[in-house]
Amino acid sequence: MDSKSVPREKRNRNAALFLIVCGILALVLIPSHLAAASLSEFLLHPLSHILQFWSTCTSEKSSGNAQWSLANLEEFLQSEPSATRMEEWSRYYTSTEHFNGQGEEQGIWTRKKWEDFGIPETEISPCDAFVGTPVGQHLALLDTSGEVDGSPKLLYRARLTEDVPKDDDSKIRMPAYLGGSFSGNVTARYMYVNYGLSEDYKDLEKAGVSDFRGKIAIAKYGIQGRAGKASLAAKKGLIGMILYTDPGEDGEFTEPNGYKAYPDGPARPETYIERGLVNLWSDIENKTIPSLTASYGDIAPFLSALNGYGPSADDLGDRWQGGGLGYKGVKYSVGPSPPSLSLNLVNKMEYGHKQIYNVFGTIRGSSPDDVIILGNHRDAWTAGASDPNSGSAALMEVVRSFGAAYKAGWRPKRSLMFVSWEGEELGEIGSISWVLENLPWVSKAAVAYLNVVVAASGQTFHAKASPLLSRVVRRATSAIQSPSKHFGKDTVLDRWGGDTQTPGGGDALTFLQTACVPTVDIGFSPVQGEPFFPYHSNFDTFHWMNTTGDPGWKHHLATTKIWSLMAAQLVESPILAFHATDYALDLTKYVEITKGKLPGSRTFDFSPLESSIAKFNAVCSSFDSYAFQIASTIRNRESTSIPQGIYRLAQETNHKFKAIERMFCHGEVQPGGINYRHVIYPGSAWHLSYDAFHHLTDNFEAGNWSSAYEWRDIIISKIEDASALLTL
Repeated sequence: MDSKSVPREKRNRNAALFLIVCGILALVLIPSHLAAASLSEFLLHPLSHILQFWSTCTSEKSSGNAQWSLANLEEFLQSEPSATRMEEWSRYYTSTEHFNGQGEEQGIWTRKKWEDFGIPETEISPCDAFVGTPVGQHLALLDTSGEVDGSPKLLYRARLTEDVPKDDDSKIRMPAYLGGSFSGNVTARYMYVNYGLSEDYKDLEKAGVSDFRGKIAIAKYGIQGRAGKASLAAKKGLIGMILYTDPGEDGEFTEPNGYKAYPDGPARPETYIERGLVNLWSDIENKTIPSLTASYGDIAPFLSALNGYGPSADDLGDRWQGGGLGYKGVKYSVGPSPPSLSLNLVNKMEYGHKQIYNVFGTIRGSSPDDVIILGNHRDAWTAGASDPNSGSAALMEVVRSFGAAYKAGWRPKRSLMFVSWEGEELGEIGSISWVLENLPWVSKAAVAYLNVVVAASGQTFHAKASPLLSRVVRRATSAIQSPSKHFGKDTVLDRWGGDTQTPGGGDALTFLQTACVPTVDIGFSPVQGEPFFPYHSNFDTFHWMNTTGDPGWKHHLATTKIWSLMAAQLVESPILAFHATDYALDLTKYVEITKGKLPGSRTFDFSPLESSIAKFNAVCSSFDSYAFQIASTIRNRESTSIPQGIYRLAQETNHKFKAIERMFCHGEVQPGGINYRHVIYPGSAWHLSYDAFHHLTDNFEAGNWSSAYEWRDIIISKIEDASALLTL
């Protein structure tokens, strides 16, 4: 029976009984304490006095030895990583194609290196993946009013390729395509739909542009992921979609502002093309529209041809402003194009089953049911120097550092598992397969999952973290000097500020959503106003990273050290370095944000949700104080032994800390993909951030108020479960 099912009267009797027992212990078992403390003091602070008594009783030996205190381990982990080695690992991972299904050679190499580093247990594990291979892509502007040799007149044909600098020796050149896109050959009138979001289609309908059926959409990247845009386009009746990155997203560093494009300056090259996934690998057979990706240099002629047709962005409000192609004659008219002007979109894909390879390395701790997992995916759309192989290089140095400590005699309290995933770029295939296969063990043992997709692609630190891990990140970043030369002796925390985004990113999604394990994804990435980042493009090479992205490999090094320090703190702290109150505070913050998303004058009763969060906050505060007292008692002992009584309390406390995130899981696990079971936080890529309580806001937007109230009550029940878990 859980605590929330116990009647209030019985809980009150239990509390009274607890105080009576404390008094008996004070009078009978520990009279020595009364010499230094009055009975009233004991009754006010019974736990601290009982802990002092237990600290004199039979002890449980902790793992390791005094030479390897947490402070000593952290000092070792800060001194061991090498920028030179980071450069070596990056050069290797970016030297050959390593998309999904091409990873066996790099997987074998990675495992061998980990063995050389001294990791006692390593494994390479294959699994099946449904992978698409591009066969041919074509995009052209046609004049269908007259024919030339029996075919429409060709006005412009997109190049669909990047102009990589001549001194870049990378041999990897991937076609311009979108993973999971349906094969097709469509010719139709076309239109510009801004970001391709539901709000954009609503704006178009208000402006009198409401017939989307049978047309091709051109949309900008940004705000929402590709998959959502393609899915919505199909629902609107569009028969094809083209995505591109508009230079208006780049802030100051653009060619119209006088900056030269890479490699001569910080601006985005006009041939830059972003690749990525538009449909999950498990949904390929259910999708019906082809889609392509193109550069803004290729898109400009198509958009210019729409000038004067339909409303312009200036007529559609603030959300439509900020396009950066005005210097190329683009007025951002939405169209649709006249009957004589069409796009021909051709996308040919071949799909089939291939093997992908995950690599595991483990250092077992003295507590077999507690494991901290660190992961990065190594599969890439192109050479992938930033995404994901800056993270791969960092992981290699993290593993090498812990391996060196292990060789020197360090033994962890909790187990450490390192994972090099394959299959993330097609929807976290590698991590999904493994987590689903091992879900009972993951649910029992996983303390936290620490992820890095991109270690270095800009100068701004980001952390997408479960609230339970926010202080772990802040503590680690407070110990590392900012790698940017502009910031002097400031720490990473000084420059970052400590605000985390909602959790997710890469394979962290699998652990957060399917298993409801606390996760964090960290790294240095660009924000608007920083030089361009060649995300998922053929510009993302070792040459770019070494000369422009992170010369000197300082951001790689900082990420490595932060990652290692987070892991060390979670592995070695006798009481898990979680803070439950941070979770309650995050819920409080996002309720206020959610209130602001109510449409128009519509009302919604948030009071039961707010009451449940207020109770949760109070319970969390008491539990954190309780955990702090146990941790202080352990920390204040000079020997390496933990008293039996305190050891049991510590185990129980850690078990509850580990279970908090699990309380927010909802629904049964289904095979075949990520199970989005977390009722608080939505799924999001490492470079996107969505607000919490998505089940409420999604239903607000859809006008489905009965469903919104159903989800409110589900969320309340989960918060109550978490409160019951932590109630003392």
